[in-house]
Amino acid sequence: EKKENEKIENVFILDPMPKQDVVNLIKSSDIGIMSVINYKILEDNSANKFFDFLAAGLPIMINYKGWQGKELNDYNCGYSCEYTNPSDMALKIIELKNNEELFNEMKINSKKLANQKYSLEVSLENLYEVFNKVSIKKERKMR
Repeated sequence: EKKENEKIENVFILDPMPKQDVVNLIKSSDIGIMSVINYKILEDNSANKFFDFLAAGLPIMINYKGWQGKELNDYNCGYSCEYTNPSDMALKIIELKNNEELFNEMKINSKKLANQKYSLEVSLENLYEVFNKVSIKKERKMR
């Protein structure tokens, strides 16, 4: 309604689609943007789109801080902006549009972060370690 009432033309609202179509849409995008309402608890979220954007090798923009903001900053693969300052996010989008070298660097870094910390192989290794620790603790208790 807001889009129609305010005649906003640069926002597209799509109908629900199958997961594979969503994946293809993400892969064809230039930047992944996640925007949430200003609730402190959301800084701890683990939104699937964050990982989808990393896997697709997209620079990521979020409007909150928390652990995801730290990852974006530490790995130089996107920006964590203030919820109260949407103009800052807009300026950073323009910066990426105008700085092809930075844009490409963030794409590479995003993919690298996905592979180094969040790939299926890494996740399975982490899960194995958890099970192994639990098993060892259980054995010690039984003695």
